[in-house]
Amino acid sequence: MTTLRALIALSCCLGVLACARAPAAAAPEPSAEAAPALMPIEAVSADATAPEARPDTAAEQLLGVAAEDPAVERLFDGAPPEESLFADGARYLGSKARGVELLIERGRISTVFLHGQGHQGYTDYAGAMPGGVAFGDSPDRARALLGEPDAQGARWDKWYRPTWSVHLEYGDSGGVILVTLMTAESDPHR
Repeated sequence: MTTLRALIALSCCLGVLACARAPAAAAPEPSAEAAPALMPIEAVSADATAPEARPDTAAEQLLGVAAEDPAVERLFDGAPPEESLFADGARYLGSKARGVELLIERGRISTVFLHGQGHQGYTDYAGAMPGGVAFGDSPDRARALLGEPDAQGARWDKWYRPTWSVHLEYGDSGGVILVTLMTAESDPHR
């Protein structure tokens, strides 16, 4: 697991550098058949008991949920996600068309990656994001919505919550391009 956590940390801190070099795809025209936003999920991680710890979006509510939970199927809207397996048993589930990836460790979702248009070949994640943050938001706007970050870098901000963390990466234009949600246990910097 230590190697996997190091990879997550590297992805969170440096991933934007590699992705920034990839040409951004043109945004698709909206259509009536666009994927619907995620529906709220009833299940919340057992350790999220304090009101400030309770996630407020469907993506955040996935943290700690079992990989077989029906919410995961709803997230991918019934389409089979791409899957990658690791030697230690961890796996990724992702959909470029839905703009989302999940890291599953010990059978539970430990990390949720929400991608913006063109980031690593993904389309925009269409669901709600923490605190009302949106792709393209400036660091100042994100900080106005989420408060002062607990950690910062040249192109990222991070906030620690009691049972989870949110990490924002900013692209070449300075706007949010990737939102990473992690359980406290899976965050390599806590």
